[in-house]
Amino acid sequence: MRGDLVGGAVEQLRNYVLERPEAEVLPSEAELGGRLGISRTVLREALKHLQAQGLVTLAQGKRARV
Repeated sequence: MRGDLVGGAVEQLRNYVLERPEAEVLPSEAELGGRLGISRTVLREALKHLQAQGLVTLAQGKRARV
């Protein structure tokens, strides 16, 4: 079931990211998770998937960037 949650979150987040201009900083995890209706844990996993696909840049202590 968790895989389904993450897979759905990846799709939601991918659509959100693709609507943003390059180099835009995404909202905080708490805010973004609230907007998408997913937990921060699931959001973090989805962000890792998108990082592996080259759609976002992640750095510890900083917000994700498109």
